[in-house]
Amino acid sequence: MNIGLSDLLGGALGALIIFVLTVLHSGWVSWQQRVRQRTGLLRLLDTEIERNTASIRTIFSGPADPQDPTVIFLITTDEWQACRVEISQLVPIRVFDVIRRYYELVNQVQNVMAPDHFSPEIQESRGPDQAGPTAQLPQSGRF
Repeated sequence: MNIGLSDLLGGALGALIIFVLTVLHSGWVSWQQRVRQRTGLLRLLDTEIERNTASIRTIFSGPADPQDPTVIFLITTDEWQACRVEISQLVPIRVFDVIRRYYELVNQVQNVMAPDHFSPEIQESRGPDQAGPTAQLPQSGRF
């Protein structure tokens, strides 16, 4: 069995072509997966932002009493808390900064409306066992 140089070069070229195609295919699949993941996470944040925007408009323009302890429950950051690390890796820094600044403002609104800012009558009516979702609010104001 005599293997010539042309056979060796043909085999090496075939292996190289398969290697390049495999790398390109895995890169393409990985890129598509990141796009789908980013789109899904941004869709979740968009829903939360729309809900918060409607709640904030209701609070500040409607008949809602800002001293009402139920008002704070309308504004949430649950989706942001759940996906901010992944979002930071999937979107450009400029986009992430815009989203982060939005949630800093939401956090400020939550802190202004936190139970310790309510009148003593409202705090007494709630009682210590009714801390609710506000007990999960970040205390530092930093994300």
